[in-house]
Amino acid sequence: LRNSFGQFETPNFPLPYSNDLNITWKIIAPEGFQVLLYFSHFDIEDSYDPDLGGYCVYDYMRIRNGNTEKKYCGRRRRTAPKDYTQSKDNTMFVDFVSEYSNEDPRPIGFRAHYVVEGTDECQEMEYTARNTMQDWDEVIYCNHHCVNVPGSYYCTCRPGFQLHTNQHTCTAICQNQELTEASGIISSPDFPSPYSKLTDCDWTIQVQQGLSLNVSFDSRFEIEDHPNYTHCPYDNLKLTYGGHETTYCGNVPPFAGRWTALNTQTLKLNFHTDYAVEEAGFTMRYESIKIRCLEEIVLDHGVIHHGGSESFYEFEDQVMFTCDTGYEVIGEALITCLGDGTWSHSIPRCTIKSCGRPTELESIPDSRIMEGDALQYTYGEIATVQCDPWYEMVSGTSIWECSDNKTWIPLLSGRSNGNLPQCEPRCGEKHSRYISEHVSGGTVAERNEWPWMTFINFAYRPNVVGSSSCGGALLNSRFVLTAAHCVTDHKTSFPPNGERYPNNTHVWLAVHNRKEDLKGNTLASYSVKNVTRHPNYNIRLKDSDVALLELSEPVKMSDAVHPICLPDTKLDFERLRAGSSGVIAGWGKSYFLNRTSYVLRKGMASVVSNQDCIAAYRERSRSQKMFLDPRLEITENMFCAGAEFGSSSSTCQGDSGGPFMVMDPATNHYYVNGVVSFGLASSVCGKLESYSGFTKLNPSIVSWIKQQMRK
Repeated sequence: LRNSFGQFETPNFPLPYSNDLNITWKIIAPEGFQVLLYFSHFDIEDSYDPDLGGYCVYDYMRIRNGNTEKKYCGRRRRTAPKDYTQSKDNTMFVDFVSEYSNEDPRPIGFRAHYVVEGTDECQEMEYTARNTMQDWDEVIYCNHHCVNVPGSYYCTCRPGFQLHTNQHTCTAICQNQELTEASGIISSPDFPSPYSKLTDCDWTIQVQQGLSLNVSFDSRFEIEDHPNYTHCPYDNLKLTYGGHETTYCGNVPPFAGRWTALNTQTLKLNFHTDYAVEEAGFTMRYESIKIRCLEEIVLDHGVIHHGGSESFYEFEDQVMFTCDTGYEVIGEALITCLGDGTWSHSIPRCTIKSCGRPTELESIPDSRIMEGDALQYTYGEIATVQCDPWYEMVSGTSIWECSDNKTWIPLLSGRSNGNLPQCEPRCGEKHSRYISEHVSGGTVAERNEWPWMTFINFAYRPNVVGSSSCGGALLNSRFVLTAAHCVTDHKTSFPPNGERYPNNTHVWLAVHNRKEDLKGNTLASYSVKNVTRHPNYNIRLKDSDVALLELSEPVKMSDAVHPICLPDTKLDFERLRAGSSGVIAGWGKSYFLNRTSYVLRKGMASVVSNQDCIAAYRERSRSQKMFLDPRLEITENMFCAGAEFGSSSSTCQGDSGGPFMVMDPATNHYYVNGVVSFGLASSVCGKLESYSGFTKLNPSIVSWIKQQMRK
């Protein structure tokens, strides 16, 4: 049957139909059309046999519609066709089958009517979408509008949507959306209605420099998730900002729905949906505030200055840093919060100030820094200057502190004047506690008993065992005291009796036994840089017979070598008076050896008055028939010492220049109050009233000595 409408009925209708019929009607409509079939009369034998399949097992009418077929029989509604039957495509088959067993009253069959009309694909798709329980995500239908046309249909979309390439699904037009307003709302398409399938939306919020985004998501947040996966494999919302990227789905809104400061001027949202479940989606509100600098500011040993009252820092805020006393800022002391949420400079730090090595203190001669090994040279640390053994601090401050201005400053105490310390050799300290009478005879001194005693030889080369020699006394690390006549060269003619050349003058220290010490290689020899006689030295009268030898290099003090003291106070000078005693020592000629001694000898000598001394000289010269210059006198720059009745306690040839030593009983320190100057003759050394002449170190001469040593 190909007509646009028509009817057909069973044979003999409305009379009963015959037995053993098997008739098929095929109704064909044009492509894109369908067949509507209904019955105006229907009367077919009713049958039921469970063994043969149930209803309509004998006579029946069967409709074949696409892949489905259904039998009808009887007159009751449940087995007879209802209303109309619509073909699934443009073809429908109707079969009629009868057997031989019809009983009276015999059924008359049916009359059917058909009409061809356009297919309502839209209705069919909607019906299918609503009633499909399995594989529903594979059903294709128009999810917005479906438009039927003769023989076909097409899908259309609402405004704001576009048709997907599958020609059925409407997807939202929400790509590449850029928002620059300071505040606004972003929602998934159709929120809170279900969002569209197969959609990819992306929004970029970009607020101006210096501003930051605060966002809040509505509590209704519904995006398809998967119960077995946490990475949102189906539908999802992705937020990207400030180096963060997080994907969301399910029913928990980002940031728990609370207003949250993202501290970024840029936020990207990407919303992706697949072809399956459609949920309500999301909505997000945003507003702008000043961007904050979130890098934590911590300043140990310092103070952070921020003018604002807030506990945070935002765009254009300035922060200043000051360090505690003794610390300094490393980096910029003033930084500014920039428009991108970063600081204009790195966060500074306070580091303890360093004064560096106390090089000035370390360079102080004859001293050391006590805490030198442990010092870090930083603020507040103490550097204590300690003089080396056999040295003492005579001025300056010993304790120094690393100050806030990164310099070493003195901690004043006592009489310290705040200057650099000055270490000078300790003077006048000896080892042995007893004295024997003698130089020209007497007893041998103990080794290192008189550590200031100096042996001076005069020759082209140093010679500690030579006979051309004098004694001397070490005054400090650079100067040796001796007699002026020892360093007078009587062979010079211009000027006459001039000073010896320094390179022909050699100083020996730590000498005990000249011969044995030379073999043991324990002696220290020093060359002489300058020779200076007292300006008032009188060769003929022996007045002011003192001289200083300046050494080419300083002497390092030790147990064996350290200086004797110069008299300084009134009491120091007053100890030298008639009747007082002193110690003399030297390597001079011995009355019993008739030559200079190899071994240092010592002895006691008593001071006599100048009158007794000159009288004894005149008497001794008459008795010995020796010439005595009548102009000889004992001046205020001289004194005599020895023994009235003669003893070994006198000086002799080779002892010249040696010290006359007087001990301070309060300190047991020795002072050089005189210098061996002259005697009557070497043949009367140690004889009766053979007093020796000494240059007196009175205040005037001592002043000259100190002046020379300060140069």
